[in-house]
Amino acid sequence: MPNMHKRGRDRGKHNYYEHDDRDFSAGSSSENVRRVSFKGSHGREGRKWNRQGWDQKLRQAFLLDGEDIDMNGSTGGRNLSITRVVPYNVGGRGPLRGRMRHPRDSPVPTMRKILQESSFSWYKVTILFGGKYDQEYVLRIVMGYIRPHTFVPYGFTRSGEDVSFFVDDFTIAEQIMNADRKITANDGNKLRIHVRSNAAPFVQVDDKLKEKLKVAMSRRYQTTNKALDLHKFHADPEFIAENILFPLNRVNLLQAVVQIICESIPELQALDLSDNKLQGLDCLKPLVDKTPQLKVLHIAKNKIRYLNQMEYLYGLPLEDLNIDGNPVCDKFKDQSTYVREVRKRFPKVIKLDGIDLPPPITFDVEDDTPLIPSKGSFLCDLNGSAVIKQFLEQYYTIFDSDSRQPLIDAYHENAQFSLTCTPGLTSYLPDSRNLLLVSSLDKRQRLLRQGRSSVISFLTSLIKTQHDPSSFAVDLLLFTPQLISLSVTGVYREPTSSKKLPIRSFSRVFVIVPAGSGFCIINDLLSITNASPDQAREAFKVSIAPTPAPAPVVAPHPQIMVSPDAPVPVPSQNISSPGSISLVPCTNVETQQQMIAALAMHTGMNLAWSEKCLNETNWNYDSALYIFSELNKQGKVPSDAFIK
Repeated sequence: MPNMHKRGRDRGKHNYYEHDDRDFSAGSSSENVRRVSFKGSHGREGRKWNRQGWDQKLRQAFLLDGEDIDMNGSTGGRNLSITRVVPYNVGGRGPLRGRMRHPRDSPVPTMRKILQESSFSWYKVTILFGGKYDQEYVLRIVMGYIRPHTFVPYGFTRSGEDVSFFVDDFTIAEQIMNADRKITANDGNKLRIHVRSNAAPFVQVDDKLKEKLKVAMSRRYQTTNKALDLHKFHADPEFIAENILFPLNRVNLLQAVVQIICESIPELQALDLSDNKLQGLDCLKPLVDKTPQLKVLHIAKNKIRYLNQMEYLYGLPLEDLNIDGNPVCDKFKDQSTYVREVRKRFPKVIKLDGIDLPPPITFDVEDDTPLIPSKGSFLCDLNGSAVIKQFLEQYYTIFDSDSRQPLIDAYHENAQFSLTCTPGLTSYLPDSRNLLLVSSLDKRQRLLRQGRSSVISFLTSLIKTQHDPSSFAVDLLLFTPQLISLSVTGVYREPTSSKKLPIRSFSRVFVIVPAGSGFCIINDLLSITNASPDQAREAFKVSIAPTPAPAPVVAPHPQIMVSPDAPVPVPSQNISSPGSISLVPCTNVETQQQMIAALAMHTGMNLAWSEKCLNETNWNYDSALYIFSELNKQGKVPSDAFIK
């Protein structure tokens, strides 16, 4: 038997040969044997075919007519949602790559379509050449094939020879996709069906559509309980009958709905937006200001993933909130954490996801309890009003004058003063003792002005000022015979050559102690910043009289604790001691009333006896206080003087 010569290359377990010479006739010679070769070309073009030819054959065999799909997984083709999977290459070393080979008798690899789930929850179905059929007929045969599943075709349209519509369910979309080329129409042709995910429907909102929208919303509004039901709004029967697609998860459509609510039903108390595939709530933000009575909000069965989306609804007095069925609910391990996080944002919620919650722990204060009106100033003791008013008038009269030297008598011998300012005030910054900016202990000590002379010297070096008394807010924090603590804030300007005077805001804290027959400042802290826009706008609206010449600072003083063994000073018309603020006789009626109140507080006498004491001393406060001290030590002040 003649030998059969086989040449080829062993490729592992399966041996395939490129050439086979066989002698089928016993008497034939090798020259007469017909040779059949299956060799491919070994040239450059042959290698190119081996690399690309098979892929091209696959395209022609498996792609839908007229469709261009990138086999490498790019999104350049028409159908972005279908992936074709090729089985592993049995005869080669990988799945359809390089010089891929298959057994000669093996079938062509099969491919199956995979539909990706849409982030918009909408799927577009296109039936190629479906335009030649009646709409009702096409939908009936598609529904018949996927039975028992049913669907609603939203937004059915014709585009040339094709027809398309949207479905809102992934399972339905997948069933329809699998019906491709499996449904035979009455003309014998098989329906070719494309299904796309992430194909969110777009609807242009115009005046005509707004009118239809208002009509649909009015049907769903209940006037008795002021509730608007927009549950699964795109499935409204009127929309389906008129073939209108209105998906509320499109931003422009939801904004149109919110605008109608704000303009037409601001008294809304309940709103249901469940099952509308909403992914965010930012479009609902206008409801916070426009619907202040909205207490019930249902947004269940949507696509909300993060609880911070609820921050767009801050300010709504929600009591009934339903967000069940959203992905955000799966992020909480236990119910208590879930309730706590919701109540952080809406503390009045008493019903969550249809479940009644225990009442929140709050202060027992009714919502309609009126708050105490705020006051510009605070006085811990009303008796100190006259004292503080007189002190501030005289102090800032001198401070805004051409010379601040007379203030030396208003400070204690061991007085301390410090100034702080914001970094932007360059004229004050070198002397600022802002502890947040000055870290050096030596510099902190150097910037603390200590002693009466040092304080006055520094105050004199400061830029000239003009304070606005109408802007003053005064807080009298402590008012006792031994100590007075006073805080005053307001604005002032710096008179300069420039046309626009800079407006500054200041805050000053005085600590005042008795000294001799008067009292003086022992601690003074001044803080300066730029005035706010509101402060600058309201500053100096009240006309200010020209600054008078410097005058002694006159103010009633607290009671002086005199030791029984101390020498009794001789009364005079103007008794003062170094560092104290002296007092002079006064005949002004308003000032007299202030002096009566001050003497009554300092001595403990009632107003009638205080007035009598001042009247007998010709309204000389120092003399009246001196005489009271002497008589009180001798026990000669009648007990009726202390009855109030």
